[in-house]
Amino acid sequence: MLLDGAVIKSRFLGKEAISFTAPSLLASGLHQIQVKNPTDEVSAAIALFVNSRPEVANVSRGGDFVNYYELIIDGRNFLQGSLLVVDGVRLSSGDVPPGGREKLIYLDCNRLIYQRHPYDSTTKNFSIQVVNPNGEESPVVSVNAP
Repeated sequence: MLLDGAVIKSRFLGKEAISFTAPSLLASGLHQIQVKNPTDEVSAAIALFVNSRPEVANVSRGGDFVNYYELIIDGRNFLQGSLLVVDGVRLSSGDVPPGGREKLIYLDCNRLIYQRHPYDSTTKNFSIQVVNPNGEESPVVSVNAP
């Protein structure tokens, strides 16, 4: 099997089926897949589109602690180095910005935890957006919470 002209490992499943696992660092975008027979015949190329754009499906309240609460961000295509942009302020996973207490925790590609430290418990409207290390951004999501 060829992926963008390079040989990759595949598994023959039958006359009309081949299986392969795409490389984990395969860039987002359009790629070409071809089948190469033992006789060196190569099939016509077919397209494979890899979508790594983050998507926020749901934001819900999680744990409530003395001076902060958690917002659970569910979605897809979250990466270990994803950032959370809250009203224009970037917050990276594991880091607490100088003078700040907000924290982003990466759980897996489908879930992030945002530890929010509000000054008061009045419900406010703010926006969040997930940005992956490659620059791909989720749509902006509006949230109502303290």
